[in-house]
Amino acid sequence: MPALRHAKLNLLVCLGFCCYVTVLSQCPVNEWYCQNDDTCIVNESRCDTFHDCGTGEDELNCPEPFANNCTVGFERCPGVGNAACIYPAWRCDGDIDCADSSDEDESWCLSASCPESMFSCADGIHCIPGHYFCDGEYDCTDQSDESDYCGSPDMTCPPHNHKCDNGFCIPVHWLCDSEDDCGDGSDEDPIYPSCADVSCMPGYFRCMDNRPGYSACIPISLTCDGVAHCEDAEDEKLPECGTPAPCESGYFQCDNLLCVPAAWQCDYDNDCGDDSDEGARAGCNVNRPCTNAEFTCSNGHCIRIELQCNGNNDCRDNSDELLPACITEPPRCTGGTILCQDQCVLPQDCNIDQCTLFPSVCSQQCSYNSNTRVTKCSCVEDYTLQADGITCIATSPVIPELIFCNKFYLRSSGILPATSGNGEALAQDFSFLVAFDYDYAVGKYYMADVSARSIIEMNFDGSARKTIIKESVPDVEGIAVDWVTKKLYFTDRLLDVLEVCNVDGSQRKTLVRENLFEPRGVAVDPRNAYVYWTDWGLNAYIGRVGTDGSDERELHNKDIVWPNGISIDFTSDKIYWTDAHLDYIAYADFDFSNMHRVISDDVTHRIAHPFSVDVFEDTMFWTDWNEFKLYRANKRDGSSMQEVLVDLVHRPMDLHVLHPLKQPMITTNPCQYSNGGCSHLCLLKPGGGFTCACPDNYLLTDQNTCVSDCINTQFRCESNHRCIPAYYVCDGDDDCHDGADEVGCTGHRHCPPKTFQCSTSNQCLHPNLLCDGSVNCVDGADEQGCGDTECQDWEFRCTSGKCIPLTSKCDQSDDCGDGADESMETCRDHECYDGYFKCDNGFCIPDLWYCDLDNDCGDNSDEPRDICEARTCETGWFSCRTNYRCIPGWAVCYGGDHCRDNSDEDMCDQYTCDPLGEFTCGNNQCIPQRWVCDDERDCQDGTDEQATCEPRRCSESEFKCLDDRCIPGAWVCDGDLDCGGTDESDEASCPDRTCDPESFQCADTGHCIDANLRCDGRAACEDSSDEANCPTRFPGGLWCPADEFFTCDNTVCIPKWWVCDGEPDCTDESDESESNCDVVNQQCNTEHLRWRCNDGLHCIFEWERCDNTQDCPDNSDENACDTDRPCDIDTEFNCANGLCIPLEKVCDRQNDCGVNSFDEQNCNGRGGPDNGTCGTTNGGCEHTCIDTLGGYYCKCDDGYATDPTHPKKCIDIDECANQPCPQICYNMKGDYSCACADGFYDRSPESNGTLCSSDGQEFILISFGDTIIKYYPSAQGGQQGVEFVLNERQVEGIDYNFRHQRVYFLDRLQNALKEVGSNQSPNNAPNNLGIDQLYSPVGIAIDWVTNNIYIADHGEKGRDTLKGRTRRGVADTRPKVAVLQATGNLHNYREAAIISDNLERPTGLAVNPDKGLMYFSDLGSTVSDTAKVEMAWMNGQRRREIEYRGFVQPTGLTIDFNSNQTVYFCDQKADIIGYFGWDGQNVRILAQSFQLRSPFSFSPINPYQMDVFGSNIYFTTQRSGDNYVIAMGKDVVNNPAELLIQRSVNTLGDITVYHERRYPVNSVPNPCDRARCTDMCVLTPRDEDNSIYQGFDCICGSGGGDEGLIDQCDSEPRPVVTRAPRTRPPVVNPCRCQNGGTCKPDGTCNCDPGYTGDRCETAGDGTAGKQDDSATSVAAIGAATGVAFLIILLLIMAVIVLLCYVKKKKRSTAGPVVYRTGANVEMPGVMPPTVTNGEPIYETGLPRTPVTFENPGFGAGAEGGDPEKTGLPPDFADVLPEKVDLSELDGPRGTPGNDYTNIAIGGGPYNQMAPPEPPPAYSAADDLDEKK
Repeated sequence: MPALRHAKLNLLVCLGFCCYVTVLSQCPVNEWYCQNDDTCIVNESRCDTFHDCGTGEDELNCPEPFANNCTVGFERCPGVGNAACIYPAWRCDGDIDCADSSDEDESWCLSASCPESMFSCADGIHCIPGHYFCDGEYDCTDQSDESDYCGSPDMTCPPHNHKCDNGFCIPVHWLCDSEDDCGDGSDEDPIYPSCADVSCMPGYFRCMDNRPGYSACIPISLTCDGVAHCEDAEDEKLPECGTPAPCESGYFQCDNLLCVPAAWQCDYDNDCGDDSDEGARAGCNVNRPCTNAEFTCSNGHCIRIELQCNGNNDCRDNSDELLPACITEPPRCTGGTILCQDQCVLPQDCNIDQCTLFPSVCSQQCSYNSNTRVTKCSCVEDYTLQADGITCIATSPVIPELIFCNKFYLRSSGILPATSGNGEALAQDFSFLVAFDYDYAVGKYYMADVSARSIIEMNFDGSARKTIIKESVPDVEGIAVDWVTKKLYFTDRLLDVLEVCNVDGSQRKTLVRENLFEPRGVAVDPRNAYVYWTDWGLNAYIGRVGTDGSDERELHNKDIVWPNGISIDFTSDKIYWTDAHLDYIAYADFDFSNMHRVISDDVTHRIAHPFSVDVFEDTMFWTDWNEFKLYRANKRDGSSMQEVLVDLVHRPMDLHVLHPLKQPMITTNPCQYSNGGCSHLCLLKPGGGFTCACPDNYLLTDQNTCVSDCINTQFRCESNHRCIPAYYVCDGDDDCHDGADEVGCTGHRHCPPKTFQCSTSNQCLHPNLLCDGSVNCVDGADEQGCGDTECQDWEFRCTSGKCIPLTSKCDQSDDCGDGADESMETCRDHECYDGYFKCDNGFCIPDLWYCDLDNDCGDNSDEPRDICEARTCETGWFSCRTNYRCIPGWAVCYGGDHCRDNSDEDMCDQYTCDPLGEFTCGNNQCIPQRWVCDDERDCQDGTDEQATCEPRRCSESEFKCLDDRCIPGAWVCDGDLDCGGTDESDEASCPDRTCDPESFQCADTGHCIDANLRCDGRAACEDSSDEANCPTRFPGGLWCPADEFFTCDNTVCIPKWWVCDGEPDCTDESDESESNCDVVNQQCNTEHLRWRCNDGLHCIFEWERCDNTQDCPDNSDENACDTDRPCDIDTEFNCANGLCIPLEKVCDRQNDCGVNSFDEQNCNGRGGPDNGTCGTTNGGCEHTCIDTLGGYYCKCDDGYATDPTHPKKCIDIDECANQPCPQICYNMKGDYSCACADGFYDRSPESNGTLCSSDGQEFILISFGDTIIKYYPSAQGGQQGVEFVLNERQVEGIDYNFRHQRVYFLDRLQNALKEVGSNQSPNNAPNNLGIDQLYSPVGIAIDWVTNNIYIADHGEKGRDTLKGRTRRGVADTRPKVAVLQATGNLHNYREAAIISDNLERPTGLAVNPDKGLMYFSDLGSTVSDTAKVEMAWMNGQRRREIEYRGFVQPTGLTIDFNSNQTVYFCDQKADIIGYFGWDGQNVRILAQSFQLRSPFSFSPINPYQMDVFGSNIYFTTQRSGDNYVIAMGKDVVNNPAELLIQRSVNTLGDITVYHERRYPVNSVPNPCDRARCTDMCVLTPRDEDNSIYQGFDCICGSGGGDEGLIDQCDSEPRPVVTRAPRTRPPVVNPCRCQNGGTCKPDGTCNCDPGYTGDRCETAGDGTAGKQDDSATSVAAIGAATGVAFLIILLLIMAVIVLLCYVKKKKRSTAGPVVYRTGANVEMPGVMPPTVTNGEPIYETGLPRTPVTFENPGFGAGAEGGDPEKTGLPPDFADVLPEKVDLSELDGPRGTPGNDYTNIAIGGGPYNQMAPPEPPPAYSAADDLDEKK
């Protein structure tokens, strides 16, 4: 079918004052118009039972009887004329599945009966599948499906369901399908029931001979479809099938005339049904030998090796299932006996071949003598056989040791069981040690530290520790030593590579670049010359490759999900690995055969989260993350499990047994002498010998010699011929290691190493900006020479000359920047690899993303409704109730709406946690046991961190605070009070210390700061020593730009207009010195409320006068100040300016109060009834009358004011206008009352609504330079401040999306926007969203309705201006406020600068999606005080400035949505906090300097950023010296400021309160849902100034891989893009004519005039002979159309007149009914199968075993703006895994759910950011069968 076409023709019709846009259909005559979607579908899709229009209107008003029947198992919608079909379980479920809502009609729900194969719930309404009955889970809402009857022996299953021996029910068509669906094997018993007698339920066809692994019952809809589903194609030989049509190109015609894909020919599979696609008659090479990856059947067929013993007759002669190894392993015998011929006997007493039957019979070697029929165990050299005849023990006198690493340490332990202990520390003070290996012969360890991004070498005794690799190892998580040739092999999860190098780190070569996704563990076998690794990516596997890079293979298996550690047992020729998802340890032969689980998390719960494993003698050892323990058990059968270490402080990571026999030497080492004759790398070769290999960027010229192969963008080093990027030359680093790249350098280098420095400007560019087609350097140097750039073999060359990885091609992301990698020409023939789904638009996405409710393709082709609604979830996955989404079982009751309908959070009290390794929270949430009492709240209700938690023991490299908490030793004396609260023990009595090379040490305090903060013009040290002795930064010998900044005597730079303002801003106070102020002699800016001191030199703010603080040097601001006292109400009059005057001076015809104080207003003179006195009539005053010398005046009571129209009357004062309450204010006559908002409660009955709190988890996110912490303000007994994000550069803005559980933050020095899950571990790296158009981002605000992201960016001018350089060039470098919107292309964002004019330094930012408004602060120029706060629509229009003259440096903005949406602001320079209404009116100052600073400081506090929640205001300060995090009440008088955190180093940044009620995320509609914008949609007000607006605006953006939208974007709404109609299989209807064409007997089409092509799919001119007739026809049609158009126009005008009238009466109307786009997924296997690897797949499965769902990576965020892997913008809570970035993902993958081994893999690398816990691995099943 053709794709949906938009049918929009806008017609603007105006009648008087009322104008409307109407839409006319433009669908061709052969298409039908979807009115609600405004799209066209082919007529054949009308009334075809499927919803092709988005709202299902194409199935309404259909003529009966209906032409098409419902799919088997479905039923017709009950509505009259509704042809759509639904699954019976969807009826009456509260969701509208029929477009006319008839499936939810109450009367029909009560009267309709369930299909007989289903179970009818007791409520008489709901139906559930029959096999859900008595399955141990409640499926009926009344729980009637799990009554006591289920345990009764008389229980029977619903009709057409079979009762298993264990009491479960399964559909009858699951019987005898070679799969154990009952779980006890009774459905596959060849005797009972008799598989030959299986009958199918109605709607199914019975195959006499079913295909291996498939049911004998197939849906009738699959008969006569051109595909053989029965073994002999009998389903295609039925009389009604007729004669098949000729095959299309790319298909093979069988002898029975069926068509099968040509790729299926000669694959040893009877696809035709008559075997005509196999054998000699099909042209197959019948004599070819099977490969190593195949099994040779007895009939000569070759099948994939992993198809052995899978229960299916894949050979067709059953020889693959008759192997001895296929026999199910019998129950385990005890006491050293084995099961032999159904009896447990000693091994020597068993006379059968035990080696084949029982792979665990011997500890090492096993042999069987067929003559004597005796099985014998033996040992390899250096081991001896024990008396049991099974076990082998080493003869070496060396005592084995267990060596393991756990974060900060490398430790050792004995191998014997122990009860306590932490092991002996061999080395410590690592940042994050995750992997290591050793070379026993030379006595060295080789270790990978992911936080330090380095590989380290160290002697066994801990000496000679040094870094051997520092560059380009961002996330090494596995390392192995080839002790024979002295090579290191390591995996890098961030770069997705497997590398090899010499043990000194030299001569690095990428061994495997393709097909790596989440590589982790690695092990090397020098004896056989193989390297093994684990990859826990989307399609997890265990890989093997020769140590020289040859013979690559992969083991994919449904039981391999999260493989972590891997080890080799050389004595038994086995590989061992752990799986942390299914929680088991297993082994297999070196060729991946005979896979066997040794130990698993079975009903005894013996294993929780295994990570690393090693084997020695007869014992295996492993580390367990959840248990914080080391274990040992028998390596053959998992028996004798014991704890080795049980008292570990930190999570144990890698583990190895240290012993010489673990590294056996091979007989000969071909590389031993003269390096094998190789000039560089000599690598062992599988099968013997060696291979001379070259490091990266070298070329092998002959068999032995490598020469550098530098491309023209690289520099060739002189002595070692290394190739380095050309921009490394003269960057200050010796990258050649011989100094050649730093010889002959001229000019001044001011850019950091490994960045590009523009020729004639101070700009510094990231390498990604070179040759990107955009001139970033002023002199254009970054685009010079790009016309002839060369790229590597694994790269794609863009038109601009830029090189990108091949895997970035055709991935929906414009990585080139010019669209070359995504052009039609490039992608036309781009094919998706196995395991990927090809979208209709040509892009590829992982199969696992198909039918997951997300539009990952961008064209919705991955979400075809008819197919997705028919899919079901795999075992271990939860089926969401009202849509087809599947989520992992562990995500149920995890907190957060992962199903999008909250069905995963219902009935959570019925779920239980794994008793081993899991903790049950008070709300029934399950978390790993190791998270309990770890000082971080992981349970949503905080029950894991109760006051009863005991502090853990601190390890050697940690510091113990006064409250017994542990912090890393590196935090001691770092300038931060990390112990929290008033505990300053970590910063007390700091000894002399040495900072690391990447830090600068402050002189006075000894604190260490980032070296990049040195000499940047801003004082980071309290003593400003980081700015001492700095070279000048600007031409003319200047430290600061003279036109904007003042240079302090210590070379710190401050804005010019801060000089002589009465407040020292220079840390040496030189800006306030008399000499400088004499020079300045500036006038005070009264416009900004400034006041001149009496010394004539200094200016201060008006509110700093008479505040009891000396601000003027001469104290003149505090002289002549009246005492701050209330007036005596009996004798004094209170003037408006605060003065008190005697009552007799009121109304004395003298202005005694002063200007504008009005003591002479509303006075009443002599005369009148009482002679001008109050007299007996109270002077006519409504309230109080007061006599004066000159008469009398009327005074109103408190809460009232004088009526301006009647001076003697009083009117009520609306106190609520001034926001006296923290949340809700109710005005009353003469008074007001306070109350707490919905969802909040009053903490005290006496507080009367002034102390409002809310239940639920609350924490505060605070940025400290490179770190974000979580602060729990109400923590009881636990740690209040815990790390959240680490190892960034300079974190500024923070905000979050509570609905998606995502936190977003800006890093100003990395020019980056990043995201992280709200519950993510600090060890996991945040996702860099890769926004190009950021230059100096400081402010962020999340639109929690549309998920748009707003950013305030200082632009190029703010990017390290003080350093005289820039770090990154971008297209739009102006200061701006921009909005970002995620595209349908996954992790890409469109960006639009909505405000950039008349903007200097935008900083504070807040958005109000409910009102469609945004607020932003502008710090103004550095040479004048032009600061302001503005508000605007969220599209950047309708800007207006907030009317307040006192803004000086407004840095922080926030909105209190629980208090009338009040906007709060803080001003760093003015030292104030204030607020104004959401409409920008009524500006009020809440707290001034003296209220903020007390009692912490006698100097101004300088509030920097702030947030508001409940009754509290939280703010950070930023000032030289002490910096604070402070909380205070909105009623600052009664709830004064309280110190939360104190820091000495100037790194405090943003602050954000995280709580579910912080934003009203569920109460504001999203107008963009109906916007239909061609590009970006942003919110606007729905009403303003008495006008009604649509509430959204369509704008045009850039970036995000959708540059084509620039040409399409018209800033106008467009029709909604829905998925393309379904496409039929090519063999179903060979003659598929379109556009009215008819089918000829030969299968071709006879096209109507105006159409050409094989299917009449192309519109053309027809034939020349028809041109005149066509022209006449067109003219006639045009005339007819004109008449019709006029009639339609008149009708429309009449309707509009009516609408105008209605609009006057009712300004808002209800929107269209919206019902779910998905559907329930509980349905039987009745739909056509998916096709995977060329075969239809009906049924696959995963074992029902306990699983673990948390397997974090370790990498930290990249520094210095280096490119990072990015993940998808999540659309749900963080506990769900994230999708990887398709912009870098494109490698051949195996199909999930199938077992196979691949050889000679192609593809390319891709980059993926470390995902949060747990990693990606979720999706709906690939199968359409209900049982999955």
